[in-house]
Amino acid sequence: MKINNETVKLQIWDTAGQERFRTITGSYYRNADGVLVVYDITDEETYEQVEEWVKEIKENAPPNSVVLLFANKTDLEEEREVSTEKGKNLAESLDLPFMEGSAKSGENIQEAFRHLAEKAYHQREKNLNKSSQTSSTSTTKTRTLKEVEPEKTSGSGCC
Repeated sequence: MKINNETVKLQIWDTAGQERFRTITGSYYRNADGVLVVYDITDEETYEQVEEWVKEIKENAPPNSVVLLFANKTDLEEEREVSTEKGKNLAESLDLPFMEGSAKSGENIQEAFRHLAEKAYHQREKNLNKSSQTSSTSTTKTRTLKEVEPEKTSGSGCC
C-alpha cells in the first residue's frame, strides 16, 4: 500500500476470534502497529466479545497501536442483530473509530485497511520523530505494519 509515496507492507494475522488462538494472540499484539477488531452484525455474541478483545489488545499491544472497530456482513442486512447505532455507541465508548462493511462484497474493506494503515503509519512517524529529537543516534525506519483481525466467524465464503 502506498502512503506518502512510500510503500508500506501490511502483515495481517487473522485469529478469527477462536478460543484456540486466545493463548497466542498476546504475542501477535506485542508488535502490532494496528489492530482491526471485527464483529459480525448477524451475531450478537461476537458484538458482546468486542470489549474483551479491546481489553486484551490494550494489555498486550504497544500503547500507540491504532485500533479500528469494524462491523462485518452488511451484505446480510435482513439478518442483522446488531444495529449500526449500537456499533457506533460501542466504538464511541471505547474511543475507537468505527466502520461497517462486508468482506464478502468488499464494501469498505480497502477503506478500513487504508484507514488503519495510514493512522498506524502516521503514529509510527510521530514516534520516530520524537525519538530522533531525544536521541543523537540514527534511527532505522521500519515500514511493516502488523494488523490483527481478531474476530471473524466461520461459514461459507471467506468471512
